[in-house]
Amino acid sequence: MRNEKIIGKKCDKEFGTVVFAALITLFIKLLLSYHVYGSNDITYWIVFSRIIEKFGTFKIYSMISIYNHPPLMSWILKSITFLQHKTQLGFPYLFRLMPIVADFLSVIIIWKLLVKYLVKDKVRICLMCVLNPVNFFISGYHGSTDPLFIFLILLAFDLIEENKIVLAGMVYGLSLCFKIVPVILIPVFFYFFRARKQKVTFFMSSSLLPLIVFIPYLIYDYHSVLKDVFYYNSLNGIWGIGHILHSIVGNGNNNIFFRKIFYGLFKIHIVSFKFIFFILQIILIKFLTSQRKLNLMELGFLTFCLFLTITPGFGIQYLSWLSFFAIVISPLLGSIYVFLGGFFLYRVYIFWGGGQAPYYANSIVVGQWGGGNAALDIVLWLLIVTMLLKFIINRKVLINV
Repeated sequence: MRNEKIIGKKCDKEFGTVVFAALITLFIKLLLSYHVYGSNDITYWIVFSRIIEKFGTFKIYSMISIYNHPPLMSWILKSITFLQHKTQLGFPYLFRLMPIVADFLSVIIIWKLLVKYLVKDKVRICLMCVLNPVNFFISGYHGSTDPLFIFLILLAFDLIEENKIVLAGMVYGLSLCFKIVPVILIPVFFYFFRARKQKVTFFMSSSLLPLIVFIPYLIYDYHSVLKDVFYYNSLNGIWGIGHILHSIVGNGNNNIFFRKIFYGLFKIHIVSFKFIFFILQIILIKFLTSQRKLNLMELGFLTFCLFLTITPGFGIQYLSWLSFFAIVISPLLGSIYVFLGGFFLYRVYIFWGGGQAPYYANSIVVGQWGGGNAALDIVLWLLIVTMLLKFIINRKVLINV
């Protein structure tokens, strides 16, 4: 009994250290966010909010094709506009409050998961998650909803570990209402739940909120909603395999026939990516789960690592999808990833800001990064490939279950 009390007090003290560090980082992010505008994604959000304010949430999909966000975001934008008028705070700051708070809550959830998984280095891992430069820039500066759906995925994982399947499904469904990206985790949940009853319960509960959110808009204009939200593609040729193929095609010193072959490969990569991703994901999950028992954090890591390894489309905010998972599953390489990724983000924002620490990083005006930054994104991609391969060939359990 005495030992249990000592262990409990130690755990409480360690948790207090993590929360204190997370609160300091939260404050610094809020301070940074208040004094900057952010990336041109913030400009897009402002344009979207003005269209919604003038024409309503239903018409925006037919009016502007780059609005690739689920309908719930339209109502959140309306709420931010309302708060802007009431508080006189800037739209960029009010918008970034969501991802900043989501990062803080994500660290709390990660702590809870690491306690459940009996991880000894949970304090060090959580402090690395707190210091994570990738999320610092994406949440505190960029202006993106990606940290929101990552938090909801982590929360769903934690609820599943507590056997709250219905609530976990609803939280996962809510993540799909912020961005459609979490759909790539469907095979993870399908193979994680052993019992058919659990699968049915989870997927039925997870479909509830998306159906409520999407159905009125699909009835109103299914063509525009499907095209903008479900068929949206990111910029191709700036990351990983696509970057390498595009560089070969664009090199005028290469033989024209050689360049045509690689251009064909580049197009095939873009068209077939989704099919290849899900096939590889399912194969890897089935193979690895036959070798060792994987928990949800490991399966999430595998999914985001694989996606970033083979995706033809890319946006710099994608780096935040993997950051927490990489630190938890592969602390050394994950730490290198987030610090190298943070350095890359800093350089890109400087480039988009016209060569100085930017108040506004405008990629539309400045254009695509190149030179040293292009080489750095290849290094980052190779690091992700390394983490993925290390995870696949490692036969031991990375986290105790």
